Amino acid sequence: MLVVDDDPTLCLGLNVRLNHYDLCFAHDGEFALSVALIEKPDLIILDLGLPRGDGYFVLHTIKKLPELAAVPVIVLTARERSTHESLCLDAGAKRFLEKPVNNRLLLKTIEELVN
Repeated sequence: MLVVDDDPTLCLGLNVRLNHYDLCFAHDGEFALSVALIEKPDLIILDLGLPRGDGYFVLHTIKKLPELAAVPVIVLTARERSTHESLCLDAGAKRFLEKPVNNRLLLKTIEELVN
């Protein structure tokens, strides 16, 4: 599973909450694409507000790459649902979750998409 977020505190928290998953992390858009191509994750958790290529850039690029297009993406962001949810889902994200995210909801969403 690839977690793409530039907030080290959030990444640490996800690392603790999701410790039974094999996680890798990227902190900007360009690096996220490189890591995704190398690691071929089974799921991507993606923030929208990233340096060097925002989450929309990453999402659009992933969905254009044949080797990554089928990877489910959960957008996890502090951005407003009413403005961004439909844009993310239309771009290929499977789910849109808002920060701060409820642990049970996050785990349930991951399990739905990975299993």
